[in-house]
Amino acid sequence: MPRSTQRSATQLWHDSKVKCIRDIYGGEMPSKKRLRTYGITPDRVDEIVAARQADEARDWSVVRELSLNEPVNVHDFCQWLFHNVESQNGATRRNAYGHWDPNGRTIHKPPRGGAVYFMLSIFFGDGDSVDGKYGSWENDIRPALNELDELVQCRINCGGIDRVERPLQWLSVALREACCFEHEGDCKQCYQRLQDTRITSEWCAKIRRWDEKDERVVLPWDTLVKRVRETFGPLSREWMYIELFTHFPSRDDLSCLAINPSNEDGNFIRIREDGGEFVKSNYKTRNKYGIRTHTICDELCTSIREYMHEQALVDGQFLLGQGKHSAWVGHFLTEIGVKTDDWKGFNICLLRHMWLSNMRAIIKEKCMCPKQRVKHGLECLSLMDHSPAAALQYVNHIKSA
Repeated sequence: MPRSTQRSATQLWHDSKVKCIRDIYGGEMPSKKRLRTYGITPDRVDEIVAARQADEARDWSVVRELSLNEPVNVHDFCQWLFHNVESQNGATRRNAYGHWDPNGRTIHKPPRGGAVYFMLSIFFGDGDSVDGKYGSWENDIRPALNELDELVQCRINCGGIDRVERPLQWLSVALREACCFEHEGDCKQCYQRLQDTRITSEWCAKIRRWDEKDERVVLPWDTLVKRVRETFGPLSREWMYIELFTHFPSRDDLSCLAINPSNEDGNFIRIREDGGEFVKSNYKTRNKYGIRTHTICDELCTSIREYMHEQALVDGQFLLGQGKHSAWVGHFLTEIGVKTDDWKGFNICLLRHMWLSNMRAIIKEKCMCPKQRVKHGLECLSLMDHSPAAALQYVNHIKSA
């Protein structure tokens, strides 16, 4: 059997096992044959059922305090961190500890998501997060905290030292902030070894990204604009997105972009007869850079008005629709041949690579004066809400179309 087919069969088996476990948690009892197929024992079924019953009995609107000496429930741990770690923004906390506040609504069951839960489920699942999910270990993660070196090594074995810098950073913050972890004696030494490993992983990740960056190339920005216009039309949603992105190279900050909202909250645009502004108050690095207000040039204002007329949009509506844009952007970039196999996993981030690479090339070509180069370079970084060190990762070679 070809290797690619083997991988596909393995993934299919894995996905079916995940569905089987999810069915048990949802109250459906699979056949004995199906349980045997995926190696799910009666004891494992009892664990999953007990997890469901505990979830249904709990009031998840209450954030419980953590204790230094009592057992530490993993959901108490992650929920407390999500609501109390002020040094991290909302998106980072969701990625680290799970989505405990979906659109401001009260949850009815724990998310069992985020890097910290994933790390612990791998540890207690003997290297497999699927076997760890819904386990009885959820009632007390202290055994993992007491074996911190093994916990860290288990996560490294699962992802590689060059791909775990974020999980190790978030685990470091979690143990620093939560009072359930003792920072004295042997635990203090374990925590220091975690910091050493975290730093090593950050450097390994940087080296890997440098190598990948050298191998990847991007198309000229003009080629992207041309392909979008020719494929989707000059007043299409794709065209409007790229028009905006050309001026404001955001992360996924153009989603839910309100037009002249009555309640000026989140990200929105003001469009007037004499000009306009793009206001960002909900974005990844807001804690560092604050609320951003960018002037919209006359040409872009005209494009927005024409697009609104074509799409029959009025004040208070979302210019580009409601919901995240990443998957949609990746799809249309693939359709026009901009996103290739080298950029697998990159969607909006690919646009940021293209934009900064092209802007840097233009600045180097047109600005002979070093001071002017610095000035325009800082303007680019300001639009991206990036530090210079972070921005360097986005610069690639440009190839001809």
